[in-house]
Amino acid sequence: LVEREPGRSDLQRDLSSSYERLGDLEQALGNSEQAGRYYEDGLAIAKELVEREPGHSDLQRDLSVSLNKLGDLERALGNGEQAGRYYEDGLAIAKELVEREPGHSDLKRDLSISYERLGDLERALGNGEQAGRYYEDGLAIAKELVEREPGRSDLRRDLSISYERLGDLQQVLGNGERARRYYEDGLAIRRALVEREPGRSDLQRDLWVSLNKLGDLERALGNGKRAGRYYEDGVALARELVEREPQSSNLKRDLAASFSRIARVAPDEAQDWLSRAVDIYRAQLGADPTDVDTQRDLALVLNQLGKRPAQEPVRASQLLEEAGGILKSLRARGALDARFHALAEQLPSKPVEQSVDRSSDG
Repeated sequence: LVEREPGRSDLQRDLSSSYERLGDLEQALGNSEQAGRYYEDGLAIAKELVEREPGHSDLQRDLSVSLNKLGDLERALGNGEQAGRYYEDGLAIAKELVEREPGHSDLKRDLSISYERLGDLERALGNGEQAGRYYEDGLAIAKELVEREPGRSDLRRDLSISYERLGDLQQVLGNGERARRYYEDGLAIRRALVEREPGRSDLQRDLWVSLNKLGDLERALGNGKRAGRYYEDGVALARELVEREPQSSNLKRDLAASFSRIARVAPDEAQDWLSRAVDIYRAQLGADPTDVDTQRDLALVLNQLGKRPAQEPVRASQLLEEAGGILKSLRARGALDARFHALAEQLPSKPVEQSVDRSSDG
């Protein structure tokens, strides 16, 4: 169609969108090189359309989306410098669009997200101060949008995410009190959203994340009782979500993660909590033995269970060998995050085939 009618911008825009969707598909399939080619083809068309009609806001927004897609891909590939260039170009367009239409909430939202992308990149590169500046810029816009349209749940959710990002950054930087304030601000928003729309599982899961963030922070600060209260609320919420959607493997994994967390601050009940987590992970792997995330999570809980001071020595050895076997197998297949490589090396191991279909460790 574009070859037949090359002057029609709408057809070229459709073609650009087709390349983008193909890029999304290839990236989801793990074919990053092919995804990049599709994204670049879409970007070339988007740039040509903007040059042809420079005052067309929708075309400029399309171009910023293409730039961010390539930025996301390059960041995932570890090419931080190239990702930054794409993100900065996208940010420049987002700023221009907001200057042109300052009352357009969705364009301001795009600008906030551009700041957050750059903040995420700078944080990943270890540039905490620069990341904080980008996050603060995004937070300021998110606050403004909520004040402008207080009834929009999506904008309130964005604001809670901005607080969460800043909390994560401050925790990494060792500023526990500042992290707590940001996390508590995000938690308050998420509680209000759940009260407003109690049937929305996505909002409840956001609340579950906030509870765990605060629990993890309090545990790191040595406040075990406060951590335990957050974790208990998280367990209750995760159970409710699983009861509502019993077929959701992701929600079941969340519940197992809650059991693992609360075990860290409840030593007298840790055996029971961890055994419940193991049961969930084994059941998940019985349904899908290829799920590498669940294999990793099972190994981590087995490690936690095996290292309990009260664990019987022979049983502890069995648990740690099983955990080591799983992690070493994942690493050999390139499916283990670098954060866990050292643990994989430290643990003993046994053949992984014996580790994914066993019965409960209750």
